Amino acid sequence: MQEVRTQLEELLPLFQGRGQEIAEVLDRSLDDRDPVFSAPIDALRALDMPRNDAAGAVALFVSHSRFDYPLAASTIRHILELAQEGPESPLRPVLYLPFLLTKMGWVYEHAPHFYLCDSNRPESRDQLLHDFVKRYVSTFIENQIDPQEAPLDHSPK
Repeated sequence: MQEVRTQLEELLPLFQGRGQEIAEVLDRSLDDRDPVFSAPIDALRALDMPRNDAAGAVALFVSHSRFDYPLAASTIRHILELAQEGPESPLRPVLYLPFLLTKMGWVYEHAPHFYLCDSNRPESRDQLLHDFVKRYVSTFIENQIDPQEAPLDHSPK
């Protein structure tokens, strides 16, 4: 837990002095099954945390606590900066979807090891993130099936 706390302190200057309150919100987020993490994001925003910092904090915490993978705060910060390049940035969804931010962090940190980008060109990793988000959003997020409208009976007729 100390490792994730150190990462959060690096990501969020606001963490110092509010650590206990923020840690309690993040601890409660472990039971949250909402992929948007609305409750923890709202609770962190109520502590005067900007939305992108709240998404980053949840992404770091969930990656470390649920998946035992400690993302680097610098990775999250870089992705959040890319997402804020402008209103047309394809990375904007990460500001609202901490689980997507977590996945992007994993892709970003592992890409050079799997030859998914040119490890000598940082812009190659950034482009990989742009492509990943475009595909992820168009394949999974924009094509969700409404469970209220989906047929539940899969038995042969």
